[in-house]
Amino acid sequence: MHARILTVAASDVNLEAGCPAKDIETARKILKLAQQVLDKCSQRQENILTGMVKLAVAAGEIDLALQYHKECLSNFQPRLRSYAPLMQLYSSPQYQDFDAAMKLVADLESRGFTLGEAELSYLLRCCPAGKSFDFLADKVANTIDAVTDSRLTDAIKTMGQRDSSVEVLPTEVSAEGACSATGIKLRSIDITDEELHELSDLTERLATQDLSEEQKQKFLDLKNYLDSQSTPATIIVDAANIGHMNQNYTDGFFQHSQIDDVAEHFTKEGKKVLVILHSKWLEQGLDLTV
Repeated sequence: MHARILTVAASDVNLEAGCPAKDIETARKILKLAQQVLDKCSQRQENILTGMVKLAVAAGEIDLALQYHKECLSNFQPRLRSYAPLMQLYSSPQYQDFDAAMKLVADLESRGFTLGEAELSYLLRCCPAGKSFDFLADKVANTIDAVTDSRLTDAIKTMGQRDSSVEVLPTEVSAEGACSATGIKLRSIDITDEELHELSDLTERLATQDLSEEQKQKFLDLKNYLDSQSTPATIIVDAANIGHMNQNYTDGFFQHSQIDDVAEHFTKEGKKVLVILHSKWLEQGLDLTV
């Protein structure tokens, strides 16, 4: 129960809206309450400590955030999300620190993680004009197939505006795969059934590494369920994100109705919808109508 309280409290903090939070006094009160709850936790976990880092950053308690982050890395297998609050911190105007952000990148890459769009956007935000843009541009080009996160798009545009040596051009890719800005043309590569099976096996290994036996069994249960379906789902709904959408305010709460609306929308379009949601949001006693 204590762990769940901390997880929910951290999920309601939006560092994109302010880092530290604009209402820093409220953020500090929430952090203080979270520390009291943390003291009662029988067992700390990666997600709990990552949440505490996030709460500490929002409250402007940077030394405390670094302390929780260090504890997380020292005692648990970190995840990419473990680095996000500090990367957001170092990309904020008040605490902008490119070198500190790059140290985080070096650590996470040494553990086998690959930067995603969000992490790359944080790096671009804190990259000083005339420094390391080519390096970051190469990272974007070699890591991201298609930019889907508006934060990364905005960060690239901003970099072009503040650095005269950087030219950012709008472009389109035609149906034939040609880029209008560079003239580079994509080509399709066929994949054999053997290569497809190998890719599937590698994906499963990546998804299940470092999981407990119980978590691995849940993965296998989902895999078996998907294999049993006559046709694959055409839409996969990440229900937790949708349930939390636009609820980052004082009276906000997890909205099951938002999940229903999204699933119903695609079902009416004739799509086969698969909803993925943690069992904690379906426990007996919860009002699933709101």
